[in-house]
Order: sequence, then structure tokens, then C-alpha cells
Amino acid sequence: MRRTEIIDRERRWARPAAIAAFGVLVLFVISIIVQSGTDLSSADTEAETLRAYEAEAGTMKVSAILNALAFALLAPVLAYLFKAAEARSDRMRGALIGIVIAGPLFLAAALVLQAFALDSISSDFVASDGAACPDTQSEADQDQCVEDLIADDSMAQVSSGLQLAGSLGLVVGVVYTSLW
Repeated sequence: MRRTEIIDRERRWARPAAIAAFGVLVLFVISIIVQSGTDLSSADTEAETLRAYEAEAGTMKVSAILNALAFALLAPVLAYLFKAAEARSDRMRGALIGIVIAGPLFLAAALVLQAFALDSISSDFVASDGAACPDTQSEADQDQCVEDLIADDSMAQVSSGLQLAGSLGLVVGVVYTSLW
């Protein structure tokens, strides 16, 4: 690709990338504001956290969706930076663009899945009045029981896998792009 074509492409995509980057910031801030109105931080035990989550499930899902949208908007920003760096170095591996794009998208999907998984788990927990984790146990045992309920949920497991893959993809994409 000739130098003028590279410059034209970067000029053409600079404004959409900047708007997307600004959108990421705005969505993250709105998500924090939405989540700050919840009572989750006052919960002392995992069981109390599930009860509080069930009471605030709608707000938490909205917050997760806003965060997911922010991560999804991060993908084109990172892709723009990756392509700009690739145009300046012949040694850069262009095939890694997939990781740069997939990382934020996997994190977005993980956030939404996690919110819906926690909604389901907390609803079941509250509906059973905590029968899965009786109050007669010590707080540590009850916390472990709740953690096991979350770990055993298939949607939570998929979310954890996507979160790991997305985090690795995001780190690799950002670091690799920054190196070039």
C-alpha cells in the first residue's frame, strides 16, 4: 500500500475511531453511575450479595449491558490503531487483528452472560429462601456454598471462559499494537 493510500485510510477512519473511543468513555461512566445506586457494596457475605443482587437485578443488567457496549466499541478503536501500526512496520503480523477485535467482544459477551447468570442464580437462591446454603452453617461455609453455586452454573462457566479469553486477547492486542 502506498503512503498516500495509508494516510487517506487513516484520515477516513480517524473520526469514527475517535467517536468510538469517546463512546467507550461515556458508556463506562454511565455504567458506573447506574451501578453506584445499588446496595451491593453494603453486603458482608456472599449470601447477602446474592440477595442484594436479586433486588437490584434490573439495574445490574443495565450496567452490564452498558459495560458490554463500551467493550464492543473498544474493538474498532483498537483495530484502527492496529492497522495504523501495521502500515508502519513490515514485521508486524497482520493476522493478529483477529485477537485485537475478539478480545473486547469476548469481554462484552462475558459481562452480559455473567449478569444474566447471576440474575438466575440469585433468583433461585432467594426463591428457595437460601435452602441451598442453610443459615445454620458458619459464614465461611455459607460463602463457600454460594461460590460453589455460582461455579456450578453453566452460564457462569461460559462467562468465565469468555472473560479469560477476552482478557488475554485484550492484553495481547493492546501490548502487541503498542510495541509497534
